[in-house]
Amino acid sequence: MAAGKTKFKVIFSLFVIFAVNSCATMSDYDFSRADSNLENGDYFKVCEELEKYKDRIYSSSGEVLYLLDSGILRHFSGDTELSNKNLSEAEKLIEKYSAVSVMQSIASFASNDSVMDYSGEEFEDIYTNIFMSLNYLKEKNLEDAMVEIRRFDNKLKLMKLKYEKQVESANRNDGVSVEKVSVKFSNSAFARYLSMLLYRTDKDLSNAQVDLKFIKDAFQSQQTIYDFAIPSVIDEEVSVPKEKARLNVIAFYGKSPVKIENVTRVYIPELSIWYKVSLPQMTRRSSCVNAIYVSAKQLSTGKTYTRRLEKIESIENIAVDTFARRLSIIKAKSIARALTRAAGNAAVDVGADLTEKDEPALSLLFTIIGFVSKIHTEVVERADTRTSHYIPGNIAVSGLTLDPGEYEVTLHFLSGDRPVKTLSEQVTLRNGALNLMEGECFR
Repeated sequence: MAAGKTKFKVIFSLFVIFAVNSCATMSDYDFSRADSNLENGDYFKVCEELEKYKDRIYSSSGEVLYLLDSGILRHFSGDTELSNKNLSEAEKLIEKYSAVSVMQSIASFASNDSVMDYSGEEFEDIYTNIFMSLNYLKEKNLEDAMVEIRRFDNKLKLMKLKYEKQVESANRNDGVSVEKVSVKFSNSAFARYLSMLLYRTDKDLSNAQVDLKFIKDAFQSQQTIYDFAIPSVIDEEVSVPKEKARLNVIAFYGKSPVKIENVTRVYIPELSIWYKVSLPQMTRRSSCVNAIYVSAKQLSTGKTYTRRLEKIESIENIAVDTFARRLSIIKAKSIARALTRAAGNAAVDVGADLTEKDEPALSLLFTIIGFVSKIHTEVVERADTRTSHYIPGNIAVSGLTLDPGEYEVTLHFLSGDRPVKTLSEQVTLRNGALNLMEGECFR
């Protein structure tokens, strides 16, 4: 009998090694080649890789992530039409999947959350509108750009209500007790900044002043989110002389956080059982960029004007802060799921021990069932680490008030004194118009 149990232990131990290695998730994909192309600004190559390995990276339940990643990359490659198409589709699916079906909720309780259609993190959802707005600005469509800013603001106002509905659904459908958490983020300085520029361009200085006030409120009331100085140039945006042209510059740099798996094993001495909990952890990705400058060379005179950009938004701070709400639901479900599995495994082990002497065949069956159950628990109890990889981590802005005319405008991204990336374009600055330049560095 002992030899039989030993044989099964060896067989199933080999099986679990194979199963764990074959149960691949997004976190198992090697993004090094894509990241290298991203940092070099070759967005088309990144898109080609995502298309080629789409099924492997995103799986059938990761359509939202594919659309988000593709939409962001297409924005930076200049394909504004396809970018807006993908981001709009992602937004619709996020809304659809946020209303999780009971069947999917049950399936996730039986395995893990990655079997559910990915419904996006809050920061991924709201920034779809920001990038759609920027796409419209590139197309000189100021009206639709403002519509997206308003939709961003409406989503922000509804985030808390959406979370409370998700908590209620988890408590009712899954039978778990979720501890409610509060987050700080409720007002975006960058969204208000874009709105302010649009109102100024529309000659609506009254509403531009309102947005300026909201920017200052964002820094004053959300100091854990905006843990840096407010840009010194923002007051200039509502006092541009009529005969002058205002050049506004937006720079994205770094990468937004991604999720990693954090595994904890807990022993309950009263029940003599262990249980495993695998939770996602939002992890920041460092950036080497610590200074950004813009220089504008007037082609008619050769004179150059230079200014440093200042951070206005930390997308990484917002991602970490808002993720706390989702994590509270994930944690409650994961612990409930792990305890249920552990109790079931312990019951099977007790059955094997009680029948070993009088009913060895039944004891062997219990042993086999126990090993299969433990292997199943080890393999499927994995954190859902799906995350968009191509949303930038930070946003910086600046502005120069200049004479109208032709300029060569250059963005300089620096790491210390070392140039990291340089972007240049020739622009025609017009007074009373929105003269906007945008650049990015994913390093």
